[in-house]
Amino acid sequence: MTMTLPQMTAFLRGHGIPIETWGIGVSKTLAHLHQEISVGEAVLVSHGHQLLHCTTSACVNILHRREGRLLYLIEDKQVFKDGRVRDRKARTQASVVDKLKPGESPRAGAVRAIQEELCISLDRTEEDQLLVGRPPKIHIGPVPSKSYPGLWSNHTLHLFEWTMPDLFFKPEGYIEEQTDKTTYFVWVRIKER
Repeated sequence: MTMTLPQMTAFLRGHGIPIETWGIGVSKTLAHLHQEISVGEAVLVSHGHQLLHCTTSACVNILHRREGRLLYLIEDKQVFKDGRVRDRKARTQASVVDKLKPGESPRAGAVRAIQEELCISLDRTEEDQLLVGRPPKIHIGPVPSKSYPGLWSNHTLHLFEWTMPDLFFKPEGYIEEQTDKTTYFVWVRIKER
């Protein structure tokens, strides 16, 4: 059963979650959490005295070889429509990360993440070049949530790697426009493994 926004507000307040601090600084809003839960991208689970925000995501590390250099795509920052800026350079999970939708396989989620976040349409051959990461899956949590102060986060991440062909390479990076924010992706040079 999906909760309405007022029901979710009462539920969170009943668990002592300081939702009045949400939407400030780098945190997301109550509407963001309500949307995640409504579309099945997240669930709230009681775990002892903690309320866990649980997600499963596809994460893709994106590489590109250019003029003898190995480049890695990172999410640089998010700029919210209200002017807040969320620095994302320190995020280390992957180049692009997207929560899985109900019934979606990790591979399909990884392809969708590339398509939605970078505006790149992959054909079957390019999809087949998406490699399962090493390790293929990791669990993070429970850890305090940065997005939703007062909640704890428990994340399952399915890892992939993709070497981007020249056809899709943009040296200036990529921009994803969403209704509430704009996300900027940039290339950084990395050392060979």
